[in-house]
Amino acid sequence: MMYVRPCLLSDLEALEQLAYDSPVGLTSLPEDRDRLIRRLQCSVESFAKEVIEPTDEEYLFALIDADTDRVVGVSGILACAGRHEPYFNFRLDKHYVFSPNLNQRHVQDRLILCADNNGKSVFSGFFIADKFSTKASINLLAQARILYMASYPERFCDEVIVEFVGVTNNQAESPFWNALGKAFFAMEYDQAEHYCGTLSKSFVGELMPPQPIYTALLSRDAQAVIGCHDKCFDDLLAAALSEGFSNTPYVDVFDAGPCFSCKKHELKSFRSSSVDGANAGESYLICGGDGLAFRCTLIDKNIGLYHVPTTNRRYLVQESLP
Repeated sequence: MMYVRPCLLSDLEALEQLAYDSPVGLTSLPEDRDRLIRRLQCSVESFAKEVIEPTDEEYLFALIDADTDRVVGVSGILACAGRHEPYFNFRLDKHYVFSPNLNQRHVQDRLILCADNNGKSVFSGFFIADKFSTKASINLLAQARILYMASYPERFCDEVIVEFVGVTNNQAESPFWNALGKAFFAMEYDQAEHYCGTLSKSFVGELMPPQPIYTALLSRDAQAVIGCHDKCFDDLLAAALSEGFSNTPYVDVFDAGPCFSCKKHELKSFRSSSVDGANAGESYLICGGDGLAFRCTLIDKNIGLYHVPTTNRRYLVQESLP
């Protein structure tokens, strides 16, 4: 049986292992002990903090195998992007040109560096160890953080975004980075992603040109992966789409992975959840508890109620057992 709780400082070694096992492009889960310690400390403080409106809080959730009490997955929510440094993306844009002399009209795709997603909440750092990565565990971890958001809406922005790791080749290289990033950053893709996860992201704005970049000037391999995701995240993407997330014109600046967006109150698990469990049915998610006492788990008629605090309980009926 699985359940979700906030990450604790004692989870450091488990998070280090998950970071080591995770894909290169998952910058919100860096292979850096000091950075992970800071993220854990920020999360613990964020859960305990009295919040009127979202600022620089970050919440990390651990997926727990109840049989062993082992941390087997992690996910996060950044309460408000761009509070201390810009949250950069490329915005896909179309430039329309016309030549009366030649009587020719063209549409040119281009990428524009922007910080349009500042002021939005961000779902981040989602990873589950391969042995435990099933559709059921993915749905539990994904829905648990939405139920937390529904329980404490004042802690989050009106709009939520989620980015997916872009496509890499057999050598774990990004065709997009090789065609574009290397021209402006003297480093390989994995090093750039590491810096993004461990240093201030301001270096992106310092070195990436502010002028539009026309995609026709990139290699065909690079053009082909713009807005595409790593297939290992197919199940997580399916879960996001089922919640109501839709694609946006924004992509990651390093690997051109896609960015999806949804209004907080329009997330399916947010609007479908209820504080009244009278009609919870035979299969439902239940969450409860303040601060670090927050817990979320799946209940069905064959499983007794796993201990979930009674404070701020919220229920979400499952259409069918995963």
